[in-house]
Amino acid sequence: MNIVIDATWVADRNYNGKITGGALRVLIELLAGLGDFPQHTFYLTCSSYLPEEHEKLIRFNTEIINCRNVKVSVVSFNGLKNKYFRNLYYKLSSYFPVSFFIPFIEKDVLKKTDIYHSCNDAIPRFIRNKKNIKKFFTALDLIPLVRPDFSNQFQDYTRKLYTSLPKDVRILAISQSTKKDVLFFRKDLKEEQIRVVYLGASKEFFYQLDAGFQLEDKLLKYGIKPKKYFLTVNAVAKYKNCEFVLDGFVDYNMKSKVKDTKMLVIGMNREKTYKDYLFNKYGDEKSIIFLENLLDEELTFLYNGAKAFLYMSKYEGFGLPVLEAMQCGTPVICSNSTSIPEIVGDAALNCDPTDSKTFKTYLEAISTDSNLETRLIESGLRQSLKFSWKKYQNDVVDAYSSL
Repeated sequence: MNIVIDATWVADRNYNGKITGGALRVLIELLAGLGDFPQHTFYLTCSSYLPEEHEKLIRFNTEIINCRNVKVSVVSFNGLKNKYFRNLYYKLSSYFPVSFFIPFIEKDVLKKTDIYHSCNDAIPRFIRNKKNIKKFFTALDLIPLVRPDFSNQFQDYTRKLYTSLPKDVRILAISQSTKKDVLFFRKDLKEEQIRVVYLGASKEFFYQLDAGFQLEDKLLKYGIKPKKYFLTVNAVAKYKNCEFVLDGFVDYNMKSKVKDTKMLVIGMNREKTYKDYLFNKYGDEKSIIFLENLLDEELTFLYNGAKAFLYMSKYEGFGLPVLEAMQCGTPVICSNSTSIPEIVGDAALNCDPTDSKTFKTYLEAISTDSNLETRLIESGLRQSLKFSWKKYQNDVVDAYSSL
Protein backbone atom coordinates (compact mmCIF):
# COMPACT_ATOMS: atom_id res chain seq x y z
CA MET A 1 0.00 0.00 0.00
CA ASN A 2 0.94 3.63 -0.48
CA ILE A 3 0.48 5.47 2.82
CA VAL A 4 0.77 9.23 3.26
CA ILE A 5 1.46 10.49 6.80
CA ASP A 6 1.11 14.15 7.76
CA ALA A 7 4.43 14.94 9.47
CA THR A 8 3.93 18.71 9.68
CA TRP A 9 4.80 18.82 13.37
CA VAL A 10 8.26 17.41 12.68
CA ALA A 11 8.82 20.06 9.99
CA ASP A 12 7.77 23.12 12.00
CA ARG A 13 8.93 22.28 15.53
CA ASN A 14 12.69 22.04 15.06
CA TYR A 15 13.10 18.49 16.31
CA ASN A 16 16.72 18.19 17.42
CA GLY A 17 17.04 14.48 18.12
CA LYS A 18 16.38 14.72 21.87
CA ILE A 19 13.60 13.11 23.79
CA THR A 20 10.39 15.10 23.74
CA GLY A 21 6.90 14.56 25.06
CA GLY A 22 3.31 14.75 23.95
CA ALA A 23 1.97 14.58 20.42
CA LEU A 24 5.35 15.21 18.79
CA ARG A 25 6.87 12.21 20.58
CA VAL A 26 4.03 9.95 19.38
CA LEU A 27 4.53 11.11 15.79
CA ILE A 28 8.32 10.73 15.88
CA GLU A 29 8.17 7.22 17.31
CA LEU A 30 5.71 6.12 14.63
CA LEU A 31 7.84 7.55 11.82
CA ALA A 32 11.06 6.10 13.23
CA GLY A 33 9.79 2.54 12.79
CA LEU A 34 8.35 2.74 9.28
CA GLY A 35 11.44 1.13 7.74
CA ASP A 36 10.45 -2.15 9.42
CA PHE A 37 7.47 -2.47 7.07
CA PRO A 38 9.02 -2.77 3.58
CA GLN A 39 5.78 -4.21 2.17
CA HIS A 40 4.39 -0.64 2.26
CA THR A 41 5.63 2.64 0.81
CA PHE A 42 5.29 5.63 3.12
CA TYR A 43 5.27 9.28 2.07
CA LEU A 44 5.86 11.98 4.69
CA THR A 45 4.12 15.22 3.86
CA CYS A 46 3.80 18.69 5.34
CA SER A 47 0.85 21.09 5.26
CA SER A 48 3.17 24.05 4.77
CA TYR A 49 4.50 25.30 1.45
CA LEU A 50 7.65 26.85 2.94
CA PRO A 51 10.87 25.38 1.44
CA GLU A 52 12.79 25.59 4.74
CA GLU A 53 10.23 23.42 6.51
CA HIS A 54 10.43 20.89 3.72
CA GLU A 55 14.20 20.85 4.15
CA LYS A 56 13.77 20.01 7.84
CA LEU A 57 11.42 17.16 7.00
CA ILE A 58 13.81 15.81 4.36
CA ARG A 59 16.69 16.02 6.85
CA PHE A 60 14.62 14.17 9.48
CA ASN A 61 13.84 11.43 6.97
CA THR A 62 17.49 11.13 5.98
CA GLU A 63 19.02 11.23 9.46
CA ILE A 64 16.40 9.47 11.61
CA ILE A 65 14.56 7.06 9.29
CA ASN A 66 16.89 6.51 6.31
CA CYS A 67 14.92 3.67 4.69
CA ARG A 68 14.15 3.04 1.02
CA ASN A 69 10.41 2.63 1.59
CA VAL A 70 10.01 6.04 3.27
CA LYS A 71 9.99 9.14 1.08
CA VAL A 72 8.99 12.80 1.36
CA SER A 73 6.22 14.24 -0.81
CA VAL A 74 5.59 17.99 -0.54
CA VAL A 75 4.57 20.92 -2.72
CA SER A 76 6.67 24.09 -2.52
CA PHE A 77 5.69 27.58 -3.62
CA ASN A 78 8.97 29.04 -4.83
CA GLY A 79 7.43 32.50 -4.71
CA LEU A 80 7.45 32.27 -0.91
CA LYS A 81 11.17 32.92 -0.99
CA ASN A 82 10.19 36.50 -1.80
CA LYS A 83 9.57 38.54 1.36
CA TYR A 84 6.47 40.27 -0.08
CA PHE A 85 4.75 37.04 -1.11
CA ARG A 86 5.72 35.35 2.16
CA ASN A 87 4.08 38.11 4.23
CA LEU A 88 1.02 37.89 1.99
CA TYR A 89 0.91 34.13 2.53
CA TYR A 90 1.10 34.55 6.32
CA LYS A 91 -1.68 37.12 6.27
CA LEU A 92 -3.89 34.97 4.05
CA SER A 93 -3.27 31.89 6.20
CA SER A 94 -4.51 33.70 9.30
CA TYR A 95 -7.94 34.08 7.69
CA PHE A 96 -8.11 31.14 5.29
CA PRO A 97 -6.76 27.60 5.88
CA VAL A 98 -4.92 27.36 2.56
CA SER A 99 -3.63 23.82 3.11
CA PHE A 100 -7.13 22.56 3.88
CA PHE A 101 -8.10 23.07 0.26
CA ILE A 102 -4.92 23.26 -1.88
CA PRO A 103 -3.00 19.95 -2.11
CA PHE A 104 0.40 19.89 -0.44
CA ILE A 105 1.14 16.38 -1.75
CA GLU A 106 2.68 15.81 -5.18
CA LYS A 107 0.05 14.95 -7.82
CA ASP A 108 1.54 11.60 -8.82
CA VAL A 109 1.69 10.52 -5.17
CA LEU A 110 -1.84 11.72 -4.46
CA LYS A 111 -3.18 9.66 -7.39
CA LYS A 112 -1.82 6.39 -5.97
CA THR A 113 -2.46 7.06 -2.26
CA ASP A 114 -4.34 4.26 -0.48
CA ILE A 115 -4.25 5.68 3.06
CA TYR A 116 -3.88 9.18 4.50
CA HIS A 117 -2.98 9.39 8.20
CA SER A 118 -3.17 12.63 10.15
CA CYS A 119 -1.44 12.33 13.51
CA ASN A 120 -2.11 15.84 14.81
CA ASP A 121 -4.05 18.10 12.46
CA ALA A 122 -7.33 18.19 10.56
CA ILE A 123 -7.70 15.96 7.52
CA PRO A 124 -7.71 18.39 4.55
CA ARG A 125 -10.74 18.69 2.31
CA PHE A 126 -8.85 17.58 -0.81
CA ILE A 127 -8.34 14.24 0.98
CA ARG A 128 -11.81 14.03 2.55
CA ASN A 129 -13.44 14.29 -0.88
CA LYS A 130 -11.55 11.30 -2.29
CA LYS A 131 -13.58 8.17 -1.55
CA ASN A 132 -10.80 5.85 -2.71
CA ILE A 133 -8.46 7.07 0.07
CA LYS A 134 -8.91 5.58 3.56
CA LYS A 135 -8.56 8.21 6.28
CA PHE A 136 -6.87 7.66 9.65
CA PHE A 137 -6.55 10.02 12.60
CA THR A 138 -4.65 9.66 15.89
CA ALA A 139 -6.71 10.66 18.94
CA LEU A 140 -4.56 11.63 21.93
CA ASP A 141 -6.92 13.36 24.35
CA LEU A 142 -10.02 15.55 24.27
CA ILE A 143 -9.59 17.33 27.57
CA PRO A 144 -10.64 20.82 26.30
CA LEU A 145 -13.91 19.29 25.11
CA VAL A 146 -14.85 16.76 27.77
CA ARG A 147 -13.30 18.51 30.81
CA PRO A 148 -12.95 22.25 30.09
CA ASP A 149 -12.95 22.80 33.86
CA PHE A 150 -9.51 21.14 33.94
CA SER A 151 -8.08 22.82 30.86
CA ASN A 152 -9.73 25.02 28.26
CA GLN A 153 -6.55 25.76 26.32
CA PHE A 154 -6.97 25.13 22.57
CA GLN A 155 -10.69 24.49 23.06
CA ASP A 156 -11.70 26.12 19.76
CA TYR A 157 -8.93 24.35 17.87
CA THR A 158 -9.75 20.94 19.38
CA ARG A 159 -13.48 21.35 18.72
CA LYS A 160 -12.88 22.26 15.07
CA LEU A 161 -10.41 19.40 14.74
CA TYR A 162 -12.75 16.66 15.96
CA THR A 163 -15.80 18.18 14.30
CA SER A 164 -14.01 18.19 10.94
CA LEU A 165 -13.23 14.46 10.97
CA PRO A 166 -15.18 12.76 8.15
CA LYS A 167 -17.76 10.11 9.01
CA ASP A 168 -15.73 7.40 7.30
CA VAL A 169 -12.59 8.12 9.35
CA ARG A 170 -10.71 5.38 11.20
CA ILE A 171 -9.47 6.61 14.57
CA LEU A 172 -6.45 5.29 16.45
CA ALA A 173 -7.07 6.11 20.14
CA ILE A 174 -4.17 5.84 22.58
CA SER A 175 -6.36 4.40 25.37
CA GLN A 176 -9.81 3.04 26.08
CA SER A 177 -10.44 6.26 27.96
CA THR A 178 -9.68 8.34 24.86
CA LYS A 179 -11.88 6.05 22.76
CA LYS A 180 -14.74 6.63 25.19
CA ASP A 181 -14.24 10.40 24.96
CA VAL A 182 -14.23 10.35 21.14
CA LEU A 183 -17.51 8.43 21.10
CA PHE A 184 -18.96 10.87 23.62
CA PHE A 185 -18.09 13.88 21.47
CA ARG A 186 -18.73 12.29 18.06
CA LYS A 187 -21.91 10.30 18.66
CA ASP A 188 -22.25 9.73 14.90
CA LEU A 189 -19.17 7.49 14.83
CA LYS A 190 -19.37 3.74 15.44
CA GLU A 191 -17.32 1.91 18.03
CA GLU A 192 -15.73 -0.33 15.40
CA GLN A 193 -14.26 2.74 13.69
CA ILE A 194 -11.98 3.32 16.70
CA ARG A 195 -9.06 1.06 17.54
CA VAL A 196 -7.01 1.39 20.73
CA VAL A 197 -3.25 1.49 20.11
CA TYR A 198 -1.24 1.92 23.31
CA LEU A 199 1.94 3.98 23.36
CA GLY A 200 5.39 3.01 24.63
CA ALA A 201 8.29 4.59 26.48
CA SER A 202 11.79 5.01 25.12
CA LYS A 203 14.05 2.09 26.07
CA GLU A 204 17.04 4.32 25.34
CA PHE A 205 16.19 6.94 27.96
CA PHE A 206 14.03 5.11 30.52
CA TYR A 207 15.46 1.93 32.02
CA GLN A 208 16.48 0.48 35.38
CA LEU A 209 20.11 1.20 36.20
CA ASP A 210 22.43 -1.63 37.20
CA ALA A 211 22.76 -2.27 40.93
CA GLY A 212 26.39 -1.16 40.95
CA PHE A 213 25.74 2.18 39.25
CA GLN A 214 27.04 5.14 41.27
CA LEU A 215 23.72 6.98 41.34
CA GLU A 216 24.57 9.01 44.43
CA ASP A 217 27.25 10.90 42.49
CA LYS A 218 24.71 11.86 39.81
CA LEU A 219 22.20 13.18 42.35
CA LEU A 220 24.68 15.20 44.38
CA LYS A 221 24.24 18.31 42.21
CA TYR A 222 20.56 18.49 43.25
CA GLY A 223 21.27 18.13 46.95
CA ILE A 224 19.42 14.81 47.18
CA LYS A 225 20.24 11.19 47.92
CA PRO A 226 18.85 7.96 46.43
CA LYS A 227 15.51 6.87 47.97
CA LYS A 228 15.34 10.09 49.99
CA TYR A 229 12.98 11.98 47.70
CA PHE A 230 9.68 11.72 45.84
CA LEU A 231 9.44 12.73 42.21
CA THR A 232 6.66 14.21 40.09
CA VAL A 233 6.90 15.46 36.50
CA ASN A 234 4.83 17.44 33.99
CA ALA A 235 3.26 19.41 36.84
CA VAL A 236 2.45 22.34 34.57
CA ALA A 237 -1.32 22.52 34.15
CA LYS A 238 -4.40 22.55 36.35
CA TYR A 239 -5.46 19.01 35.52
CA LYS A 240 -2.02 17.72 36.56
CA ASN A 241 -3.15 18.39 40.16
CA CYS A 242 0.19 19.73 41.36
CA GLU A 243 -1.27 21.70 44.29
CA PHE A 244 -2.80 18.48 45.65
CA VAL A 245 0.59 16.73 45.49
CA LEU A 246 2.41 19.66 47.10
CA ASP A 247 -0.11 19.99 49.93
CA GLY A 248 -0.13 16.25 50.54
CA PHE A 249 3.65 16.04 50.66
CA VAL A 250 4.07 19.02 53.01
CA ASP A 251 1.51 17.59 55.43
CA TYR A 252 3.08 14.12 55.23
CA ASN A 253 6.57 15.56 55.72
CA MET A 254 5.59 17.43 58.88
CA LYS A 255 4.02 14.36 60.50
CA SER A 256 6.16 11.50 59.19
CA LYS A 257 8.72 9.69 61.28
CA VAL A 258 10.90 9.44 58.17
CA LYS A 259 13.10 12.52 58.19
CA ASP A 260 15.00 14.47 55.52
CA THR A 261 12.66 13.46 52.69
CA LYS A 262 12.44 15.86 49.75
CA MET A 263 10.22 16.36 46.73
CA LEU A 264 11.37 17.08 43.17
CA VAL A 265 8.89 18.80 40.87
CA ILE A 266 9.90 18.71 37.21
CA GLY A 267 8.14 20.72 34.52
CA MET A 268 7.63 24.12 32.94
CA ASN A 269 4.94 26.29 34.49
CA ARG A 270 2.42 27.37 31.85
CA GLU A 271 -0.67 28.27 33.84
CA LYS A 272 0.62 29.36 37.24
CA THR A 273 3.82 29.46 39.24
CA TYR A 274 3.75 26.71 41.83
CA LYS A 275 6.80 28.17 43.53
CA ASP A 276 4.68 31.21 44.40
CA TYR A 277 1.79 29.00 45.51
CA LEU A 278 4.11 27.09 47.82
CA PHE A 279 5.76 30.20 49.27
CA ASN A 280 2.46 32.01 49.85
CA LYS A 281 1.00 29.04 51.70
CA TYR A 282 3.99 27.57 53.56
CA GLY A 283 6.76 30.14 53.41
CA ASP A 284 10.28 29.09 52.48
CA GLU A 285 9.68 25.33 52.14
CA LYS A 286 13.17 23.96 51.49
CA SER A 287 12.09 20.32 51.18
CA ILE A 288 10.59 20.92 47.71
CA ILE A 289 12.85 21.48 44.70
CA PHE A 290 11.64 22.70 41.29
CA LEU A 291 13.59 21.70 38.20
CA GLU A 292 13.26 22.68 34.53
CA ASN A 293 15.16 22.08 31.28
CA LEU A 294 16.81 18.81 32.28
CA LEU A 295 19.05 16.79 30.01
CA ASP A 296 17.56 13.47 28.93
CA GLU A 297 19.91 11.28 30.95
CA GLU A 298 19.28 13.38 34.07
CA LEU A 299 15.63 12.37 34.08
CA THR A 300 16.69 8.71 33.93
CA PHE A 301 18.83 9.21 37.03
CA LEU A 302 16.04 11.04 38.86
CA TYR A 303 13.48 8.33 38.10
CA ASN A 304 15.84 5.61 39.30
CA GLY A 305 16.76 7.39 42.52
CA ALA A 306 13.23 8.31 43.61
CA LYS A 307 11.54 6.66 46.57
CA ALA A 308 8.36 6.79 44.49
CA PHE A 309 6.97 8.56 41.46
CA LEU A 310 3.82 10.60 42.15
CA TYR A 311 1.27 11.24 39.41
CA MET A 312 -2.10 12.41 40.69
CA SER A 313 -3.36 13.84 37.40
CA LYS A 314 -7.13 14.24 37.00
CA TYR A 315 -7.07 13.54 33.28
CA GLU A 316 -4.70 11.75 30.92
CA GLY A 317 -5.07 10.50 27.38
CA PHE A 318 -2.41 7.91 28.20
CA GLY A 319 -0.20 8.98 31.12
CA LEU A 320 3.23 8.31 29.62
CA PRO A 321 5.26 9.35 32.73
CA VAL A 322 3.85 6.47 34.83
CA LEU A 323 5.11 4.03 32.18
CA GLU A 324 8.51 5.71 32.12
CA ALA A 325 8.72 5.42 35.91
CA MET A 326 7.73 1.74 35.97
CA GLN A 327 10.25 1.02 33.22
CA CYS A 328 12.94 2.56 35.45
CA GLY A 329 11.96 0.31 38.36
CA THR A 330 10.40 3.15 40.35
CA PRO A 331 7.36 2.54 42.61
CA VAL A 332 4.33 4.51 41.40
CA ILE A 333 1.64 6.31 43.39
CA CYS A 334 -0.99 7.65 41.01
CA SER A 335 -4.60 8.66 40.52
CA ASN A 336 -7.30 6.25 39.41
CA SER A 337 -8.72 8.64 36.80
CA THR A 338 -9.25 8.27 33.04
CA SER A 339 -6.54 6.23 31.30
CA ILE A 340 -4.05 5.82 34.16
CA PRO A 341 -5.49 2.54 35.55
CA GLU A 342 -5.19 1.05 32.05
CA ILE A 343 -1.47 1.72 32.07
CA VAL A 344 -0.50 0.73 35.62
CA GLY A 345 -2.84 -2.24 36.06
CA ASP A 346 -2.27 -3.62 39.57
CA ALA A 347 1.36 -2.47 39.63
CA ALA A 348 0.81 0.84 41.47
CA LEU A 349 -0.88 2.40 44.48
CA ASN A 350 -3.75 4.48 43.14
CA CYS A 351 -6.63 6.46 44.55
CA ASP A 352 -9.06 9.25 43.74
CA PRO A 353 -7.08 12.42 42.87
CA THR A 354 -9.02 14.34 45.53
CA ASP A 355 -8.49 11.77 48.33
CA SER A 356 -5.70 13.42 50.33
CA LYS A 357 -5.99 11.01 53.26
CA THR A 358 -5.31 7.91 51.16
CA PHE A 359 -2.59 9.70 49.21
CA LYS A 360 -0.70 10.57 52.41
CA THR A 361 -1.19 7.03 53.69
CA TYR A 362 0.50 5.77 50.53
CA LEU A 363 3.43 8.16 51.00
CA GLU A 364 3.96 6.80 54.51
CA ALA A 365 3.54 3.18 53.42
CA ILE A 366 6.10 3.34 50.62
CA SER A 367 8.54 5.07 53.00
CA THR A 368 8.33 2.44 55.73
CA ASP A 369 7.40 -0.88 54.10
CA SER A 370 10.33 -2.35 52.17
CA ASN A 371 8.26 -5.36 51.08
CA LEU A 372 5.70 -3.05 49.49
CA GLU A 373 8.48 -1.17 47.74
CA THR A 374 9.94 -4.39 46.33
CA ARG A 375 6.52 -5.61 45.18
CA LEU A 376 5.77 -2.37 43.37
CA ILE A 377 9.17 -2.32 41.67
CA GLU A 378 8.83 -5.90 40.43
CA SER A 379 5.19 -5.60 39.35
CA GLY A 380 5.90 -2.25 37.69
CA LEU A 381 8.73 -3.71 35.62
CA ARG A 382 6.48 -6.60 34.52
CA GLN A 383 3.62 -4.25 33.68
CA SER A 384 5.89 -2.00 31.61
CA LEU A 385 6.79 -4.93 29.35
CA LYS A 386 3.24 -4.84 27.96
CA PHE A 387 4.02 -1.53 26.24
CA SER A 388 6.63 -0.52 23.69
CA TRP A 389 7.00 1.80 20.73
CA LYS A 390 7.62 -1.24 18.56
CA LYS A 391 4.25 -2.67 19.57
CA TYR A 392 2.66 0.71 18.89
CA GLN A 393 4.16 0.80 15.41
CA ASN A 394 2.98 -2.76 14.71
CA ASP A 395 -0.54 -1.96 15.91
CA VAL A 396 -0.81 1.13 13.71
CA VAL A 397 0.40 -0.66 10.57
CA ASP A 398 -1.87 -3.61 11.40
CA ALA A 399 -4.78 -1.15 11.48
CA TYR A 400 -3.78 0.04 7.99
CA SER A 401 -3.63 -3.53 6.71
CA SER A 402 -6.97 -4.55 8.23
CA LEU A 403 -8.95 -2.49 5.72
